[in-house]
Amino acid sequence: MVSLLSFFRESMEIIDALESQCTDISDAKPGKIFHIFQIGTHRDYRRLGLVTQLIRMSLGLAKRRGFTKTVAECTGPVSRHTCERCGFQRVASIRYDDFMVDGKHFFSGLPEEISLMVRDI
Repeated sequence: MVSLLSFFRESMEIIDALESQCTDISDAKPGKIFHIFQIGTHRDYRRLGLVTQLIRMSLGLAKRRGFTKTVAECTGPVSRHTCERCGFQRVASIRYDDFMVDGKHFFSGLPEEISLMVRDI
């Protein structure tokens, strides 16, 4: 997994910076925080409630497995709104235009922000 993530270094850096703003998750014990990572649907299947259903099913699985909290990084307004409908709260955010990697605005031009969403299970 680490070698795969090296292809997404800039994405992982913004996620690390985002998560570091929330001590509730950065100091958590292993096995307590369930992480929803990169969820979406093909354009032909949007607006059918599939992502909402998948999140709710994931929350049920996380609860059965003993997790106490769920986090998700939402990269835009649609995913943020979907998480809010599922009971998540925004606890941190970073505007894309403000974030720099190696002195460069790598995400410049992307609209809005990446948001860290958290929900107790």
